[in-house]
Amino acid sequence: MKQVKGMLTIADIHADPFVIICNNCSVPADTFGTVSGDQLNCSTCQELTTYQRCLQLHCVIQTEGTVQHKCILKGNLLLELCPSLTGLTYEKYLEDVTDVTYSLRDFHVHSSFLLDSSDVIVRRE
Repeated sequence: MKQVKGMLTIADIHADPFVIICNNCSVPADTFGTVSGDQLNCSTCQELTTYQRCLQLHCVIQTEGTVQHKCILKGNLLLELCPSLTGLTYEKYLEDVTDVTYSLRDFHVHSSFLLDSSDVIVRRE
């Protein structure tokens, strides 16, 4: 675990805020699986299984100076810091991407954050 203090912002407000999670091994499959309809051929667990889409944002913490820490914001902390995403489904997102992009445009939080070994923000301090 490491603590990083600075300004948290979204790395790319135009990026899809949903990540595909394999229901079999619970690993994000956004870079190593193929999706066909409601099935995922997961390259981690080597299974053809179902999946779910979960909200997750790739962020950057800008510390004093020019140091940037790439990190991931997800789960309850994501909804706490960005309440405009509460209740958002993938289908609603696809209906109007601009609403989500607009709400993320001004997102920034200045604080101290605790990151795990995978650079996922565990909590705000």
